[in-house]
Amino acid sequence: MKLSALFVVLFSAVFVSCDSEPVDPVLLENLGEEPGTAGPAVFKVDFSGSTHTAIAASAQYQMGVLNIAGVLNANGEVLSISLDDYAVKTYTDSFIGYFPGNSSEVGYLNINPATGENHGNVTITSYDAVNKTISGRFNFTGWYGAEDLNLPSIAFTNGTFENVPVSGIPTTTNPGTNETFFRAKVNGTSKNFGTIMAFSEGATWTISATNTASQESISLTLPETITPGTYSLEMFTQYYANYLSFTGDGFASDSGTITITSHTGGWIKGTFSFTGEDFDDNVGNVTNGEFSVQD
Repeated sequence: MKLSALFVVLFSAVFVSCDSEPVDPVLLENLGEEPGTAGPAVFKVDFSGSTHTAIAASAQYQMGVLNIAGVLNANGEVLSISLDDYAVKTYTDSFIGYFPGNSSEVGYLNINPATGENHGNVTITSYDAVNKTISGRFNFTGWYGAEDLNLPSIAFTNGTFENVPVSGIPTTTNPGTNETFFRAKVNGTSKNFGTIMAFSEGATWTISATNTASQESISLTLPETITPGTYSLEMFTQYYANYLSFTGDGFASDSGTITITSHTGGWIKGTFSFTGEDFDDNVGNVTNGEFSVQD
């Protein structure tokens, strides 16, 4: 995926115009503050020799993705962060981008176009469930989306957001109730796959889960009538799994297992692990996989 294309994905969640018109005051109001007024929400970051403080900030959790946005001025200058969870922890996989606004059509994103690697981190330091606000810090290196211009990268440092109003985070589930999740370790690194889809085709059922921040995905293919038990994951069988990375590399399950612990009441739950080789014969592995999904 080209760097410029990633901005379409990242900033579509921010609803900010890309033309030269200033940001609509209604948008700023919806982002939590009136234009130019002080409020409890703070969003700021250092880059290009100065500190840039947002005039409005807001966050939204939707379809397994947390989007945090700061509008830095009324001309559409925006910095946006996308994470695959809202838990209090440090995220090394994220989409972080800066969009200059005005007449610019692209901006800076924390994906190195030469390597496809993600640079930067975000730490959620607190979530206030009573007042529905979120706080944290971040830093990243941003590369300009129009690679042919060969513009230098920009270091964004000392980024902080405090008491930013957030919507869409579900209330804590009661013990014993059903909860949707899909997580695993990929080559030893723990990943939360927050965007989950389940669909059937004929007698086959597929669970597809994506880590939006790192653009990695895992899919599990099973018989629609599967019952609790342990099954082998292998290629060209009824039971198999796939992993796909941001760069398009991946592997399928040469070997592995899936254990269905429950399939009742419209929910399927289980654990899994598998190993496979990519096109360059590199061995990859997915371990400690677990899921709970509505079928």
